[in-house]
Amino acid sequence: MIFAIRNGLLGLLSSWGYPVSVQCGVDRPSGQRKRHHVVIDFDDSSGDSFGPAPGGSASRVLTCNVGYVVQIFASDYRAGAMRWEHQAEVGKLRDAVIVALRDWALAQRAGNVTLLSGRMMTPEELGQEAPTVAGYVMQVRVPRSVDRRDYDGSGVPTAEVFGASTTRTNVSLDGDTYQEI
Repeated sequence: MIFAIRNGLLGLLSSWGYPVSVQCGVDRPSGQRKRHHVVIDFDDSSGDSFGPAPGGSASRVLTCNVGYVVQIFASDYRAGAMRWEHQAEVGKLRDAVIVALRDWALAQRAGNVTLLSGRMMTPEELGQEAPTVAGYVMQVRVPRSVDRRDYDGSGVPTAEVFGASTTRTNVSLDGDTYQEI
């Protein structure tokens, strides 16, 4: 589901004119960060919560509110912008991310996204980027249904592998930033 959320956020924010990149997983900046950047990852510290299933479907058993941490980075485009100007820019992007999360979840008929907490990142958390970027981190929960279904066997191995050769390659999720794996 995290990749679907990433695609939904990227699509909505881009359609609203935000020059943004969105990635899944841990933020690994390399060099200068893009002006607007969003990172979504599972929330390992607070985890998930569960509730009753919505509606009257016989296959729906529960609702799992999956915990995510969303990091938002933004910077004012003007040279010499002050910290508060970068923070104002990250506030605009934060509001857009909240609206995009809500709109995406409703379009998927998932229900309401729960915002648990949010705060500006400290200069220590931003490290050497602190003079040129502001960061915001928030914890959210996105609902998904837990359904009754039979196992389809997709995890069963179909062959034995005795050896493999690998090469390194560049991979991109957003078509702009590449990472060697």
